[in-house]
Parts: sequence; C-alpha cells; structure tokens
Amino acid sequence: MFASGRHPAEGNFTAEQHQRDELEASVAPGAALAIDYFVYRIALFAGMLAAALGGLDAFVFTAGIAENSVLIRTRVAEKLSWLGASLDADANTAAKLLISQPHSKICLYVVPTEEELMIAQHTIGCLKQVVRIAAPFARRQNAKQ
Repeated sequence: MFASGRHPAEGNFTAEQHQRDELEASVAPGAALAIDYFVYRIALFAGMLAAALGGLDAFVFTAGIAENSVLIRTRVAEKLSWLGASLDADANTAAKLLISQPHSKICLYVVPTEEELMIAQHTIGCLKQVVRIAAPFARRQNAKQ
C-alpha cells in the first residue's frame, strides 16, 4: 500500500519515504541537483506569495516530503530567512508542530496530513455534484419513456 503522509518514526516506511531517503543520502550529482531544484521551486513560490500578500505570517510544511524531511524543511527555511523565518533545529529534527524560533518573524509549522483521505473526500464531493447535476436530466429522460 502506498501511504504518503506517515511519519518515518511510525516504522512504516513507504516507497516514497524510501526514495526520499535514498535521494537525500545519495552522493550522485543528480541527487543534489534534484534537491536544490525542489527547494528552489518551493522558495520561488513562497516568495511570489509573500510578494502578492505583502508578507507571510506563517509557512506550513505538510504532506509527503515537506512533512517528513528534516533536510528539506531546513533548506526551505534558509531560503525564507529574508522574510524573517528562523528555524529551531531541535524542534525541526523532532518534527514538532512549531519549528520556528521564538524570535522568528514567520511561524514555521509541520502539519501532518492524510493525503489519501483528502483525495477520497474530494472525489466523493465531486461525485455528489455530478449526481446533483445529472439527477434532473435523468428524471426528464425517464419521464419521456
């Protein structure tokens, strides 16, 4: 079963977690480039959002890699330092809910998610909308028969 969003401390490593761990531990130049690019893209979009919103009050690490990778959170927090983000390394390593230092201008959080549950809930919502939209049409078709 593929279950992203579970913390490695639970002892239930998934394919995604295994791949992430291999990538972070790899000495291959491509691995370092992949991590650099991933962190760059997160920081790029965070910067665009900060500009559009006039700053950030908080930054939340959630789902898959961001929720479970101390390295990624550390690297992203470094990139957000220009906004006043200051990471508490011990809290980050322990994957606490709040991982920013008390003097940080931006609160940094790690929020666990159940991605599969969210996907299922959104799918059910979409199907309910389809049924609501299709029901009047189906009634008209049945009335004609």
